[in-house]
Amino acid sequence: MAYNNDLVSYAGTPTYLYEGSTNIFFYTNAMSSMMDWNGQTSRYIYLNADCSNMFKNLKYVSNWSVLNQFNWNNVTNCTYMFSGCYNLNQPVAIGNNVTNCYRMFGSCSNFNQPVTIPNNVRDCDSMFSFCYKFNQPVTIGNNVTNCESMFYACFNFNQPIIVPNSVNNIFFMFANCRNLHSVVKLPKKFNNGVTDPFWAGCPVSVKNGTLQFY
Repeated sequence: MAYNNDLVSYAGTPTYLYEGSTNIFFYTNAMSSMMDWNGQTSRYIYLNADCSNMFKNLKYVSNWSVLNQFNWNNVTNCTYMFSGCYNLNQPVAIGNNVTNCYRMFGSCSNFNQPVTIPNNVRDCDSMFSFCYKFNQPVTIGNNVTNCESMFYACFNFNQPIIVPNSVNNIFFMFANCRNLHSVVKLPKKFNNGVTDPFWAGCPVSVKNGTLQFY
């Protein structure tokens, strides 16, 4: 079957998204039937600005190669974009214009890929919360302001982190990170101001000797 449009715009509504047994299908008005985009390397999905909830709770999809075909140029909002996608373990190149990553990977229990957070991002609240297997390097952009609960219940997380000076909220940032023994570098403004919620649920050995201030 021939399809007229190789450049597909997705509006962030589940009306145009279908979860197959292992793959993701997209549908637009220019198509006469569902099309499986995985493996269609000549086609690109141009994401719209609001991608909030786009793949939320797609629990059974295991083939995420479709992500390689995304064009992120217009995306600004990734709130809950992959939240609850239990089988997601594919590199995700977050677009440079994204500003909101609230719970972007929340409850992606098998996600374990390095992540670079672009400089335009402001909100990383709960971004990796309940990513139980996650233990990869994370680079936090220089304009992030909110890191509340960012790594909450990342049980295996044990990577060095530099928190930029732009951040003003670290409440529960590493709560229940039971295996965190790597160095966490915080701006001096937090010296003597790191409270128990920052470390809630972490062993005493984690709380001692992991913080550095710059």
